[in-house]
Amino acid sequence: MKDSSNKKIAGKVIWSIIGVFFLVLALIFAVLFFFSIRGCEGNIGDITDNPGNKVTLPVETGEDTSDITTPPEPEEPIITGELPSEIDEKYDINFAEMYDINPDIHAWIYIPETPVNYPVLQSQVSDLYYERRSYTGEYSISGCIFTQYYNEPDFSDRNTVLYGHYMLDGTFFGTLHNYKDPEFFENNRYVYITIPGHILVYEVFAAYETDNRHVLTLCNYYDDEEYLEYLNSCLNPSTMVRNIREGTELTVDDRIITLSTCTSYYTYTNRRYLVQGVLVADVETK
Repeated sequence: MKDSSNKKIAGKVIWSIIGVFFLVLALIFAVLFFFSIRGCEGNIGDITDNPGNKVTLPVETGEDTSDITTPPEPEEPIITGELPSEIDEKYDINFAEMYDINPDIHAWIYIPETPVNYPVLQSQVSDLYYERRSYTGEYSISGCIFTQYYNEPDFSDRNTVLYGHYMLDGTFFGTLHNYKDPEFFENNRYVYITIPGHILVYEVFAAYETDNRHVLTLCNYYDDEEYLEYLNSCLNPSTMVRNIREGTELTVDDRIITLSTCTSYYTYTNRRYLVQGVLVADVETK
């Protein structure tokens, strides 16, 4: 009788252990799934006493952009400083219509050969206002593309930083990591930023992993010597995960953009992945 009773108790214990195991396993998968759709938070909190830029918060777009005709890649913007006239016609965003949707839309970003084709938003309410809001201002777990209010909305700062979540489905800044591939880095050189009255073309010169310090606190952007030192550090980042465009020379007269996202989609991390470009063409639109 005791053996039978002991076997029953042992059986219950075993099944209890199995039940707890599968429960823990289910919780782990649930957490991983949550982070996979959630994207990366990013360490993009408020900055105080920043000597450089006044970033504006851009909002990510979830809108249908299928009717937006994107321009062909310019062949020699670095040499000519100009783009074919057809780009003016095809990529001149109607900001009046954008403002009717949300007056915080201040630019549009397009990167050929990626899904990046979104409005850029800026909020004066909070640095992180659009981190979990769509371009309409409604709650969205994936947020949108945004800058912070420390940057001017016209991209006139020496370094304008744009943030976007690293999404598993490749939306927003989920495909920035494509620049880790040397071939992709070499063949996909340009980032287009459209602002009212202008199309700005940036040539990507660096893509690399770095720590989570806020980019706009890394130097005094008003100081030429510090800015030049910072530019040199961008061309020589202290990481093995990097691609740098050979032959790039940067001066204090150059204006750059920094696209910032996380290094992983499923968990918090103290690392960031940056793609940086230098302004090579500024074309006025009608």
